[in-house]
Amino acid sequence: MKKRGLSDIDWIIGSGLFLVSLITIIVFLKPGINPVNTPDSLLNMLEDNFKKEIPTNLSEGGSGVYWTLYETPLYMEAVNLNGENCIKVPFRYDWEISNVDLYELIEDQNDPSIKIKTLTPFYKDGDNIIFKTTLLTSKKGIFILDYSNSIIYPFRADKSSDGNVDCGIPQIIIEPTDPVTGTINFVPEYGVTEKINGIPSLFIDKTWTRADYNYVKTILNYPELKEFSIIVDYTDPKTDFIFEPVKPLDVNVFTRSWSDFILHYNGTREPVKVIVKVW
Repeated sequence: MKKRGLSDIDWIIGSGLFLVSLITIIVFLKPGINPVNTPDSLLNMLEDNFKKEIPTNLSEGGSGVYWTLYETPLYMEAVNLNGENCIKVPFRYDWEISNVDLYELIEDQNDPSIKIKTLTPFYKDGDNIIFKTTLLTSKKGIFILDYSNSIIYPFRADKSSDGNVDCGIPQIIIEPTDPVTGTINFVPEYGVTEKINGIPSLFIDKTWTRADYNYVKTILNYPELKEFSIIVDYTDPKTDFIFEPVKPLDVNVFTRSWSDFILHYNGTREPVKVIVKVW
């Protein structure tokens, strides 16, 4: 009886192992089985990857659309300095200077209470940057923006670091402290660098082609056989951005929306609503 019981147990265990092995083989080798892309998984994938940073190099691929800038305020206060002058300010950051812009807050001609970030020409001289400005006895803000991590910036034509600064002939450049007399002309002070991100304005300012859509589809790691559309809805009266491939008549479309920001070259952000559809 003991021997027969042991044989039954052995047979049961062997049969169980055989069935488990057979099911495993069927699951892994059965042709035609593909991962199922549910509407929720497609929408999650699109939103999550959309909010990741855009690749720093086109050859690197990537999985995001967000653009990141680094903005550093430079506060300056005049002490013994009058009028508009070319000034020299220490600059000891290791940023690639060709990917740096300088912006100055300028009063709007129609409404002095409104300040506009205006591109300011400058150039780098050793460990200093030189630009022309009018300093005030109250602290004045200059904003230095670094785009070194971006593939977008190099395609711009209006970069302030490429500009020529008119400092007269011969050039007269004022330093914070006069090297001869020791007089303090002005006091520069750098603030804390802030990381700013959002949807790059270039992303929606251009007219999309199917090639643009396919590229964005690739960096978002979106399934090749699936489609999506994107709408950027501005809060102010403005033409919305819309790109939508042709949909089959019998397809089910699923939608999601979220609040976001358009990021402009001068570091300002504009609130928008992003609407995506998948099918």
